[in-house]
Amino acid sequence: LEITMPHKPTLEVYLGPISQLRMSSPAECSQYFTTRFKGNPAEGFRRTIDQAGLNPQLAQLQQVLVRVRQCFPQQTKAVLTIHDQVNYQQIIAALGSIRELINSQKAFEVTDPIGRKEMSRILFPEVLVKEFERDS
Repeated sequence: LEITMPHKPTLEVYLGPISQLRMSSPAECSQYFTTRFKGNPAEGFRRTIDQAGLNPQLAQLQQVLVRVRQCFPQQTKAVLTIHDQVNYQQIIAALGSIRELINSQKAFEVTDPIGRKEMSRILFPEVLVKEFERDS
């Protein structure tokens, strides 16, 4: 899972390839990814979030991440790729939004490794930050 913050006012989400990953509710999750993202399981899926303003972008990002977390409950890692023109406060806001739901959002249901359902506010707590690489 990689979330990119380019210098333009968008967020990009890349997930994949997922063909070898174990999904909870495979049919439902596959339908979600094929209808709301561009791509396929073998090459991965991409989605652009282009709401006006960072807060609406992060709110929509969290909706997407909740669904990804429900589909892949054992996954806890994400990569945040940032452009060098993204400011510190934007980076901190994005990190927080990737790790955990904001206070105003309700916990979501996720299935643990032995099949029990539990409520969680944790999305992807292990976030690696890397610099956006320019095309040569």
